[in-house]
Amino acid sequence: MSSSLQHDTLAELREKLRHLETGERNQSHDLIATGCQALDRFLPEGGWRRGTLIEWLCAEPGSGAATLAMLAARESSRVGGAVVVMDNRRDFYPPAAALLGIDSTRLVVIRAKNQQDQLWALDQALKCRGVAAVWAEQHEIDPHTFRRLQLAAETGNTLGLLLRNARVRGQPTWSEMQLLVQPVRAGGHNRPALAAGRNQTLASSATGRHVRVQWIRGRGQMQQKSVELVIDEVTGEIRPTENGDWLRARDTKPLVQTES
Repeated sequence: MSSSLQHDTLAELREKLRHLETGERNQSHDLIATGCQALDRFLPEGGWRRGTLIEWLCAEPGSGAATLAMLAARESSRVGGAVVVMDNRRDFYPPAAALLGIDSTRLVVIRAKNQQDQLWALDQALKCRGVAAVWAEQHEIDPHTFRRLQLAAETGNTLGLLLRNARVRGQPTWSEMQLLVQPVRAGGHNRPALAAGRNQTLASSATGRHVRVQWIRGRGQMQQKSVELVIDEVTGEIRPTENGDWLRARDTKPLVQTES
């Protein structure tokens, strides 16, 4: 290979690496609005980016992370494609997803026999161009597998929504962002949280149950910040506290029996 050709090849490789390192992306329809102006303002790019993984870290059971992740799946599916749910614990409740606005005819629930099959199915679902979003509770992911899942999401241009325990905070990640979801007290007048078997609800007030979504880490944002949302227990709708915009989420029964 001539020195001139080598120089051109190296220059091309450097340019590709520069695009990867700086996170430059094609500003197209791949950016999905959250359906809520407050959340759009909260996110660095103003929405969810298809072809990426998002980690929803659950601070405690009933944090609301599963519901918020399903809302992200709903918005991703508006332009077409299936929503795939990896139900490894076999406690996913499809009617609740339908009440959130998920088209039941495009909802695919996968119940793998073991962890190995779960990860294989998750990888295949993320790679599929006919899938808009994959919703999965996946607490333990080794770095090699994490990278493979991230590449699968890029290949399928799929939004991967990973529900994980908050204890993974600070561990190496290949996700686009980590969001920590926590219940918060509303004005100091909350009733104690209720528990029934594996079911557990958030502390509630007259205006609904409050959650805080905190930015932990991710592309394009260094400083940690947070936004508070209210889940109205009467109407089942979700709104940000700061401006009253509403996300439709008629969550009369939890998506899963517990969000851990």
